Amino acid sequence: MTNDRGFSEIELIVSLVIFMVGVLGAVGLIGAGYRYQGQSKLETEMTVLAETKIEELRAFASTDLADTVALNIGGDLDVDVVGHVDTVETSTGWVFVRRWEIVAGPAGTREITVRIRPLNPPAAGQADLSTTVLHE
Repeated sequence: MTNDRGFSEIELIVSLVIFMVGVLGAVGLIGAGYRYQGQSKLETEMTVLAETKIEELRAFASTDLADTVALNIGGDLDVDVVGHVDTVETSTGWVFVRRWEIVAGPAGTREITVRIRPLNPPAAGQADLSTTVLHE
């Protein structure tokens, strides 16, 4: 008669392999979560900075000044054009470039598009926001 109390070496090895597969899967999920969290934070920063620029340009549109230089038609979303580009550093130390394009819209309006891209940290992606403002 044999003593059947406890596990055999094979059962122990199989259970350890199954456990390790689960642990490695969980570690992979945690790593992916950190990456997605970082990307989400970057996209949020870009959106906030683009919205800030649009609000700044919208404020110029609502002034009664004859010379609203900030709403001059022009600009380009892909290359730097003087008066239609700036660089912003956030409190986190990230640096972004903002470019905006202003085109004449119908009935005295201006169509504004702002594109923001990260410079530091270097990352793929950009945020584009557009609006139309009344400018007479």
